[in-house]
Amino acid sequence: LASQNQDHDGLATLSEPDLAPLPGLEDVESSSHILSDSDAEIRKYRKKVIESTIDESFNDPCMKVGHGSMSFLEMSNYMSKKWNDADETTKSIFQELSSDRKAKAQKI
Repeated sequence: LASQNQDHDGLATLSEPDLAPLPGLEDVESSSHILSDSDAEIRKYRKKVIESTIDESFNDPCMKVGHGSMSFLEMSNYMSKKWNDADETTKSIFQELSSDRKAKAQKI
């Protein structure tokens, strides 16, 4: 990713071209009104899309069969690299979703 700055809320702020590849914004056009929203609104939108994608993945029968030609080690290395390359906002979204789901599972 290109350079990031911290805004007054501690959220990473990115220039418009940098937002497109971030998780939760893959399908957002560069001219979309979403990109002109506040950082908090963009984060909320990204979290909603990421959570929806995760839910769809767990309900997809193809995902239960396997991931294709990657070995467990290759998958682990790939995921570790993606996590290490992720910006702090992306990491915080996934950590929040993890905490939310853990709390929900503990109630059951």
